[in-house]
Amino acid sequence: MIEINIKTDGEDVLDSLNEEDCTLQEVGVVLLRLKQIEQKLIDKEFDSKLEVEKR
Repeated sequence: MIEINIKTDGEDVLDSLNEEDCTLQEVGVVLLRLKQIEQKLIDKEFDSKLEVEKR
């Protein structure tokens, strides 16, 4: 079993990882899901006061 917890309070990142008795399949599934989460966070849009305009 693999358990991953990641939290932030706006400044610090608090994380923990418990990887007792995990299988190769579990590791693969978790890595795939982490990549999906990474892409979701990268694609997230935020309000910006700075606008760039192409001329």
